[in-house]
Amino acid sequence: MSRAELYEALIKREYEPELANEAASLCVERGFVDDRAYAGTLADRYRRQGYGARAIAARMRQRGIDRETIDETLEGLQYDDSIIDTYIKKSLRGETTQQARSRAFASLYRRGFKAEQIKEGLQRVCGDETEFYE
Repeated sequence: MSRAELYEALIKREYEPELANEAASLCVERGFVDDRAYAGTLADRYRRQGYGARAIAARMRQRGIDRETIDETLEGLQYDDSIIDTYIKKSLRGETTQQARSRAFASLYRRGFKAEQIKEGLQRVCGDETEFYE
């Protein structure tokens, strides 16, 4: 749970905003809440689920993680090519037509992967230099 999520949970339980803020700050000070560690856990979980950096960042923002922490966390995030390749194969459904490749590209782009990552993956999986629609 992030500091922001804790604050919101306390507000929902009808604590005064000042008291909720104090309690959240105290939890951070005492190490019960650590947004950096939480961001790392979230990034790893969503990466394993097949999400790209853009989607992971959006999910972290929804949980109240600040931009600086998100940027630092995603900076060290590494993707194994096999993760992208697996999702490309799943999206292609055994087809290699231009339409199937475009569908796979769009699917992975919506999952938050960068266009260059997807193009490289499509070239690895399909084995040619065909251009892909974005």
